[in-house]
Amino acid sequence: MTFPRRLTLALLVLVGTATAGCSVKTTINTTSSSAANYSHVYVTVSGFAFNKSATARATDPGWVTVTLKTPVTVDLLDPDRALPTLVTDAVIPGGTYLQMQLQLIGSSAALATSATALGLGYNDEVTYTDSAGASHTVTLEFGTTSPTLLLPTSVVFGSGSAAVTSGSSEPTSLTLTTWFDMTRYLHVLNYGSQSSALYSGPVSAYDVTTVGGIKGSLDLSALGSAVQGGRQGIVATAEQLSADGTRRIDVGNATVQSDGSFLIYPLPVASGSGGTSYDVVLHGSAMEPMVVLSVPVSAGGTDKATELSGSALTAVPSATYSVNTGVVTTTPAGVVTTSGSSAFTTLPASASVDFYQTLPISSAPYLMESAALNPLTRQFDADWALPNSNVLVGTYNGGGSVAFSERTPIEGTGSYLLATRAPLRGAGPLDTRVSAPGRAQTVTVYPSPPLPASGSLIGVANGALQVQLSQATAGHYNTGTLIVSHGGVVIQNVDLTAAFAQAGASGTLAVYVIGLPTGTAAQPYLPAQYDVVARVWNSATPSTSLTFASLTNTLDLSAQIPFGAVITLP
Repeated sequence: MTFPRRLTLALLVLVGTATAGCSVKTTINTTSSSAANYSHVYVTVSGFAFNKSATARATDPGWVTVTLKTPVTVDLLDPDRALPTLVTDAVIPGGTYLQMQLQLIGSSAALATSATALGLGYNDEVTYTDSAGASHTVTLEFGTTSPTLLLPTSVVFGSGSAAVTSGSSEPTSLTLTTWFDMTRYLHVLNYGSQSSALYSGPVSAYDVTTVGGIKGSLDLSALGSAVQGGRQGIVATAEQLSADGTRRIDVGNATVQSDGSFLIYPLPVASGSGGTSYDVVLHGSAMEPMVVLSVPVSAGGTDKATELSGSALTAVPSATYSVNTGVVTTTPAGVVTTSGSSAFTTLPASASVDFYQTLPISSAPYLMESAALNPLTRQFDADWALPNSNVLVGTYNGGGSVAFSERTPIEGTGSYLLATRAPLRGAGPLDTRVSAPGRAQTVTVYPSPPLPASGSLIGVANGALQVQLSQATAGHYNTGTLIVSHGGVVIQNVDLTAAFAQAGASGTLAVYVIGLPTGTAAQPYLPAQYDVVARVWNSATPSTSLTFASLTNTLDLSAQIPFGAVITLP
């Protein structure tokens, strides 16, 4: 059994503590899941940093930063590449760090030597296969032009490390792993006759002493090749009950490979010898969903991952129907509306739509499918296929073969409850239902938007930021999008096409970005720190005119909204 989409990035660091004066060799690994039609995802790393504050901005003090002497380019999907050493002898003061930065070199920067050595055309690039079977290699973009990705984490260096047990000495090594969810958040962007890729989602970081994995295989012989290799593919998702008990949520996922194998890693494991239990949902287009209950996971590397079943699980074909969200239009002022719906139910550009079913075994519904909106179109990259079938349910059997029985969801065969989620927001309500149509057609869905973030600091949803753009020569650019991001993650965007048309000979346009999580002086929301970039081009010459122009400073909307921001286009 092979697991081809696995780890490729390592950082070797000597970490010292302020109290004990010792040092700890630390390795940082990077893993990534990905849809089956992606074969390479290259990123070029220039450094990393840690901060003890969970709300520190990239420009705030307190970051312990290590800049690599020579950037390193790695393929997140290449299983055979050796783990490169990025840096040695870096000393980091002891303590608990709650944020991590992964600093990348953007595709618009000069090509790094490490990227040239691999024969790449960009510092960050993606190779994918389209629906016609043609292969494309395009630049990989993030929410900012000089990506600094913020990773929430909780890791202890030195005294008090989770790796230290009672009576033991300081650890001689510490390993962290970071994870990109490219199964959901990697999109292809089309602009004119050109295309690129965008990673719009978060990155997670874990101490490997607190994570484990689940591996297994499917017999795919009954499914067509298009099902196995398409954009949606077949995915194995590890789920747990949400904190509020209203639904199951995904903790990790992995695309099932062409040989049927999969490995879900990393999965957080609670401290103690008992490990942690997950339910595994196997789902995909034209396949009857399968749920395996109560799969135990203990801390350990990928070689110690729990074997889901002693034999390959048999995938059963299913009829399907297609869904997508409504077509989005944007006014010259930047107001976004969705066809067939009101502006108040327009989803954030960064939203995912989750499809749930409630099984007779539990009152909390299971996540059966999940599709992220393409941030620039606010629709799925392609119509999403939902199985029009019942669900096969079995229980983990100690590594032996799993016996399944067919269960009809409470919502009905092929019917689903919908909910949404988005970065810096809470989960939306499970108040929308979709069922198979009576004839062949794509069903348009209008799920409710995500709720404001919960907790002691509540974000004030639907804040509006005014941004003015000016160009020296009117008409030099006539289309594009304005992207607002947090820590490299896309939060909101505005299509600029109508605004450019209205600007005419003036060359100056002003738009509003609505629906931003923000705060007020009386009710601050500390994560509301944003980078803003204009991604513009001329529709007649997209290959030569694509240009990125950013605000020079991070906007702090945690306690108030600035009057406006100005971007000058080159």
